[in-house]
Amino acid sequence: MRPPVCAERGQWQREVTVRIGILGPLEVRDQAGQPVRLGGARLRALLIRLALDPGRTIAAERLTGDLWPEAGPADASNALQALVSRTREAFGLTGTGRPSCR
Repeated sequence: MRPPVCAERGQWQREVTVRIGILGPLEVRDQAGQPVRLGGARLRALLIRLALDPGRTIAAERLTGDLWPEAGPADASNALQALVSRTREAFGLTGTGRPSCR
């Protein structure tokens, strides 16, 4: 895992290398090659959608449209944030300590 990187507007991000196989059954492996367990079809769909555009920023509106092409949840923004949070948890990227950007 690379050290945290400061982003614009005081935000931070941490780069994590994973291997995602999307041809056939979804297969996700962490940096050590260990399988990462993902629960829920929507969570898997989010990860696949992100894998289709590696290294690119995808607008939240685009992601919500892709994940909920028909009538989505009442608050799609919060639903998307919850999915992103669950994805971070699956990769062990949760915690209260945030690196400072200096």
